[in-house]
Order: sequence, then structure tokens, then C-alpha cells
Amino acid sequence: MNKTIILLGFFVLILVGLIGCAVLYIYRPDEVGNFVTSVVTLLGIGSAAVVTIFGLGEQAKKLDTIKSNTNGTLSAMQEENKRLTNIIVERGLDATTGSGQHRADDSES
Repeated sequence: MNKTIILLGFFVLILVGLIGCAVLYIYRPDEVGNFVTSVVTLLGIGSAAVVTIFGLGEQAKKLDTIKSNTNGTLSAMQEENKRLTNIIVERGLDATTGSGQHRADDSES
């Protein structure tokens, strides 16, 4: 979404609201308060919608960046972990109690 177009759209809405207030003040001064309230409410709802949509767009960009940075390596790593866990289980070892340390007699050879 282009920020400039959104900003120009809001300026146009504000300008139409101001012109409407001026015309309404000339012809029906008792209705100016209701008109101003309606214009401010519509601008508030519109700005909330724009901020929400813009935020979702930014979040989508971040997700695309994360996907391009990982490049599928996370799923490949998970598949490799499953394969290695299956090998450990096939050999009759407990795959959940690894200490992460080497034994002393393995490192001396």
C-alpha cells in the first residue's frame, strides 16, 4: 500500500469535510455539530483501518524475509534429527538421555 496515496486520500477527506462544514454553516448552522462528529468518526475509523492493514503488510514482509533467510534449512534439520533419532532407537539406545559429553576413553584414541 502506497503511503502517499493514503495520505492524499485523507487530505481530500479532510478538505471535503471542511468545505462541507463551511457550506453547512451557511445554510444550516444548527446541523454543523452533527456533521463534524460524523466526519471525525469516519476519519477515525478510516485511519484505524489503514494502520491495521499497513501493520499486517509489514508483518507479511517480515515473514517473507524470515522464510527467505531460513531457505528450508529448518525443516531439513528436523528431518535429519528424526533420521538420527531413528538410528539411535534401532540400535537399542535411549534417545532421550544423551548427556552431550564424550567419554574419556573415546577422546584418547
